[in-house]
Amino acid sequence: MQATCYMCGAAATSSEHAPPKCFFPEANLTGHDLRRNLITVPSCDLHNAAKSKDDEYLRAIILLAAGASSEVAKAHFFDKLLRAVKRTPHVHAAFIKPVGLKLDIGEMLEIDLARFNRCISAIATAIFFHKYGIKLERSLHVISPNLYAQNQASVEVPAPHLAAIDVTRTFLAHETTGGENPAVFMYRARYDSEGGLYAFAAVFYEAFEVFCATQRASSAA
Repeated sequence: MQATCYMCGAAATSSEHAPPKCFFPEANLTGHDLRRNLITVPSCDLHNAAKSKDDEYLRAIILLAAGASSEVAKAHFFDKLLRAVKRTPHVHAAFIKPVGLKLDIGEMLEIDLARFNRCISAIATAIFFHKYGIKLERSLHVISPNLYAQNQASVEVPAPHLAAIDVTRTFLAHETTGGENPAVFMYRARYDSEGGLYAFAAVFYEAFEVFCATQRASSAA
């Protein structure tokens, strides 16, 4: 029986990395093998090769945010992202759009939130398939505190988002950490099959956090 895509019912034609392989720098850049035991799931073309631009977009946003805190992210930023920008500046100009507002910590950038959420949801969905062997049938709500300026800035993480993050952290508190290469990616995930709740939290480059969760199924009247 042919495997089907982790995201849809189409026949799998390849394996998708979760996170995408482009997030993991080669050993000659960092001196460490950060591509060992990468997570893969069966995928169709639409949810693998066809989303390569989305993968590059997500990597660019995360590297920009994490570069100041992570040596791996900084090295990856200068080796991959800046070289790519020089090769195709018109393409990457669409990735990174200043909004013209200067803060003490730097210039604010415009984030394509729908695209960002779609990319993170794909990773969380792939991890779900990897851990539980079934497809995630519900959509995910995505939050990243790193998308909001903090510390000496005029923008703060909205209180409802902070509350949702706290709830997710509590739900995941006793779960073991996954990811063979924590300098790039580590995660926790938990699935309550009875309530239909799936929660996922990840850290990229030891600095950039994301949180995802489905909504609980409504109780029958």
